[in-house]
Amino acid sequence: MKNLTAFLLLNIFFTFSTFAQVKYFSSLTGIISPYLEYKPRGVLTEKEAANKNHYRVKYRKDGRIAEIAFYKRNLPNNKAYFKTHKVVYSYQKDKIIRTYFNHNDERSVLWRHYYGGGEIHKEEFHLNANGDKSILQFYDTMGKRIATSLGAFRYEWETLSENAFIQRQWNEDKELIILTPYFPFRVAKITTDSLGHLYEIINLDAKTEKITLHHEGGYAKVVFDFDSFGNEMGWAFFDENGNAINRKLSQNMDYGYSKWIYTTRWLNKEKGLMLSFTEKYLDASGQQVTNNYGIYAIKYTRNTLGDFKSMEFYGISNKKIIHPTQGFCRLEVDYNKKGDEKEVRYYNSEGELMNNLQNGVAIQQFIYDNNRNIKEIRQFDSNNNPIKS
Repeated sequence: MKNLTAFLLLNIFFTFSTFAQVKYFSSLTGIISPYLEYKPRGVLTEKEAANKNHYRVKYRKDGRIAEIAFYKRNLPNNKAYFKTHKVVYSYQKDKIIRTYFNHNDERSVLWRHYYGGGEIHKEEFHLNANGDKSILQFYDTMGKRIATSLGAFRYEWETLSENAFIQRQWNEDKELIILTPYFPFRVAKITTDSLGHLYEIINLDAKTEKITLHHEGGYAKVVFDFDSFGNEMGWAFFDENGNAINRKLSQNMDYGYSKWIYTTRWLNKEKGLMLSFTEKYLDASGQQVTNNYGIYAIKYTRNTLGDFKSMEFYGISNKKIIHPTQGFCRLEVDYNKKGDEKEVRYYNSEGELMNNLQNGVAIQQFIYDNNRNIKEIRQFDSNNNPIKS
């Protein structure tokens, strides 16, 4: 018993002595590659964080991140940037391992757009002799090595400098595959700005590693715009000579524009707190245009806690329209006292409740068990009649 007590005390001491401090942030800055570390932004005091959706970041004594966890209403929540509650870091001599857990501290899987989903519980980064990330492999909750939903079984990186690297993605058959459907480059040079924010994604020829036009996508590089606080303002597409160019149809993604921009109504810009933002598109000449779906703008709103509240589609002349593939004009979300989604409603361009053209549902209600796991989803049509699944 004495030995057990001593072990427990030693373990407790080690745990507390490992974490030098805890900081609070409103957001994580957007990234396009797992080579880039999660970057907390929008510093909050502990008191401010109590009244906002926020991240609690634990740091080791050496300054490296030990854990990032997301909270709403001061409760653990699974709606983090990586679509679960927290990520835990483990550092070894030649590896960095990240594992993910849900709001009940159970092993869970992450989601990022550059993976397209999948059953990824663990990311295992292999480091080269200089300590730079060189290889990434994935494992599920049972420890089985797996691929991402986009088919990437292995990432490989060549570090060029402190702010530039080359990335390749390989499937299980050892074939080069694309970065993402939206950025369909097989070999890409990715750079960051002086503050560490994503700056460029450049398409490279697989053999020469020279910049080259992606003929299907219609562009050679993407340049991103982040302000000094890490807020993403948009991105733009260019050919190999640096000329603005419109996206072409590729991988069944949206196209017909050269620049994607956000205009934001800020609550506090420095802290990354906003009330709404609007997504718009410009062509190569700088004129606002619709994308291939006829969408001129999309407006998103949040409440003062930071919850996503609504999105609404606009056509030419800012006229409200129904998105042809999303199947509605406006979506609204309501939350329970614990910060979990309670209800989703769909509306037409006249502001009337409508059946989503994709699934015929006008209202979705989420019922939770005592552990805040969804146990039932109730669906209704626009006349409030129950829909049996």
